[in-house]
This record gives sequence, C-alpha cells and structure tokens, in this order.
Amino acid sequence: MFEPGSKSDIALRLVATIVVIVCSIYLYNRRHTWYSDLKNDIATTFCSTSAPTTSGTLYPGSSTSPYFPSPSFTPSPGATSFDNNIDFKGEFAYTKYLNGSTYLVWNYNNADKTVAKLNDHDFYTNIASNDLSSIFQAYYDETTKKYIANIYHNGNTNKPFLSFSTTKSIINPIFSFAGTEIAYVLEESTKTNNNELWTIDYKGSQMVLVLDSDKVKSLLDENDIAIDAKRFREISPLAWSHDGNRIYLNVNVQGTFEALVYLDLSTDKIEKTGLSGDNVNSLFISPDGEKIAYFLSNGTVSGTEGAVSNYTLNTFNLSTNKTTQLVKNIDVSPTQMTWSNSGDKIAYIEFKDNKDNITYVDVNSKEVKYVIKDLDASPNIISWTKNNKIIYSQYASNDTPTQTLNIINLDGTNKKELDSSWEMIEGIGFVEK
Repeated sequence: MFEPGSKSDIALRLVATIVVIVCSIYLYNRRHTWYSDLKNDIATTFCSTSAPTTSGTLYPGSSTSPYFPSPSFTPSPGATSFDNNIDFKGEFAYTKYLNGSTYLVWNYNNADKTVAKLNDHDFYTNIASNDLSSIFQAYYDETTKKYIANIYHNGNTNKPFLSFSTTKSIINPIFSFAGTEIAYVLEESTKTNNNELWTIDYKGSQMVLVLDSDKVKSLLDENDIAIDAKRFREISPLAWSHDGNRIYLNVNVQGTFEALVYLDLSTDKIEKTGLSGDNVNSLFISPDGEKIAYFLSNGTVSGTEGAVSNYTLNTFNLSTNKTTQLVKNIDVSPTQMTWSNSGDKIAYIEFKDNKDNITYVDVNSKEVKYVIKDLDASPNIISWTKNNKIIYSQYASNDTPTQTLNIINLDGTNKKELDSSWEMIEGIGFVEK
C-alpha cells in the first residue's frame, strides 16, 4: 500500500477522482440512469401503498383535479428542429423524442403547428378522432401510481379538455366515427378476467360504466364463448359502428384472439359475429365500418429455406358474415395493416427474404403491388392519405436509433422526408387536403 500523503498516493487519488467524474457524466446522460432505476426500485419496494382504485373522474374544461396535478406542457427548445422539411397540406399529429422527452407535434385546422412537451412522461397510448380535432393520450404517473388520461381538443395543448385518472390499466381506447365518444377497457393488471368496458361522451362530459367485469363474464357465458378458458378471457374494443349503436369487441384468451363480438348499446347484450379462431390476428375495420380485414395463420409450409409461416389476408363482411380471401401465401407474419380512405385498397408490411416491403392489395381486383421493396430497417405504416399516398416511419439504418417520417406515392415515386427524430416517431394521424 502507498503511504498516505505520498506522491503515489496522491496520484492514485487523482486518477480515481477523474474516473468517478467521467463515469458520472456518462451515467447522467443516459436516458435511464442507474440512480433513477434504483430510486424507483426503492420506492416500489418500500414506499408504495395500495391506493384505492377509482373508476375515473372527468374534469370538463379544467386543467386541475383533486387527484393529480395537470400535466405541464411547455414549448420545445429549438422548435425549428421539428420543422425539418415539414410540408404537409392538411392536419397531422405525431409524437417524437428529443433529449429524452416526448413531444407532440399537432397541426389542426391549418393552424400553425403545435409543438408541446409533456414533462417527464412517455405516452403509452395515443389515438385521435377521424378528423384529428381531438387527441386522447395516456401515461402512467410514478408519483401517484395512477394512469392519467387527457383529451385535447382543436389543437389546444395548454390544458386538457377532459381528464381522468385511475389505478387500472387503460386498454385500447377508440373514438367513435363521429369523434364525440370514446370506448375503452379498464383492467387490473394483477388480476385475470377482470376488465370493464367504459365510454366517454366528452361533449356531454359523461363517463359511463357500460359493462362491469361480472356482466362481461355472464354475457360471454350466455354466448358460449371460450367457456373452457373463462378464467383468462378479456375483451378489448375494436371499433364503433357508424351509427354509434354498437361497439365491436375482441375477445382474447391470454392475449390470443378468440372471437369478434359486438355490444348492442340499446339492449346491453353481446352478440357473436361469424369471425372466430385463434389463428385470426391483426383485425382492422374499413372506413365505412362494413368490413374487417385480418390476417389468418395457416401454420407452416415448406420453403426454399425450410419451413416458413404462411398467412392469408382476408376480409369479413359484418352484414353478411361473408369471408373473402384477398392474398394467399404470405410468408412470415405480416404487420401494420391499414385501409385506404376509399376502402378499396389495404396496405401492409411484408417481411420476405430478410427485407421489409410496403405492399398493398386492391380489394376488388385482388391485385398485389409493392409501394417500396427491400427495406433494411423496419418501417411502420402510419396513414393513407386521401389522394393515395402512404405516410410511414422508418429507422435510418439498423445501426442507429434515428427514425425518419416519410410520404411516398403508391407507385414508389416522390418519396419525401417530412421529419426525423433521434429515437422513435409515433404516428397518430394525417389528413391531407
């Protein structure tokens, strides 16, 4: 050992001090520091209390509530960083990440873009009404140990139009076609087969418990749905009917699709559709509310590189219960399905030969075409504009977390980068004029 106060001892202490400083700077700049993780672990282990579950309370026109402080929106630093080549004629909404924070970029009614930051929270769900006039966002607040949901209206992010909080998870919120109501499920994450269906009429400032968990169970039993797995059944909203009288619900068993049903709001009865089976996935309703597009897994087939998964793309007519196969023999699980605004085409991501392809099929002719092929970095389809352009995000490369937001013609021409973000861009919606 070195003698205290010797030159060797002083040199060693100096080196140790430099190492500590360098490591501290590195850890500070990480998005999730060891200190935050440790602090959260300690809080969870020693300080968490079992708060009473609230079913949610609305606060019309108010930015405060007795249960939680209103989220603080502030203008972003250097807002020009959000204006990278943005030249989109219409309304749009998406979130992006900058310096570890989540920002909402929202342009409604041809106003100037609203760039807002939600301090210290990452949204775990974002949805918008069809015309993008309203946005529903939710996040989990570590301080209150509650899920916080806010509805913003007409491009105003200064304060929520409506807010509520709950200790239960908020599952798959959906706007009605008219954009005046929202349906969602509340679920206790620590329990199975315990979810409730709620609706919000936010113009009338009403929150309604439509089905409690006991009612959900009895209605599913009456329709003989997944009786052998009733302990693990869950529902999640898929879509409203155009007239607002029905809510279509997925019935899942431990995350796997079991059946599509609808709740008749005039009778509070659940009725079965003809669509069921654990090989059905990725359901998506058409713009006119008449058809459901979905992928059907057909197991595996022999390919050039051995056994590969095989899928078909189908539509299910909700009025006639008729199934139509549009595309067969899709290798590997396809993803990211979306309908065109006219309802005559469906786009999806096809993974083939270790490359991603943005693909679409004509619903009437069943002709399949590629928008863009052989993408190395995973794309996400966000929206289909009225004049048949695709909005999608994509990692710049597999070696960097940078994502770009792009628009492209159906024939693959005139690709244009609208924005970019260090880390992920989450699309909410685009309505082109």
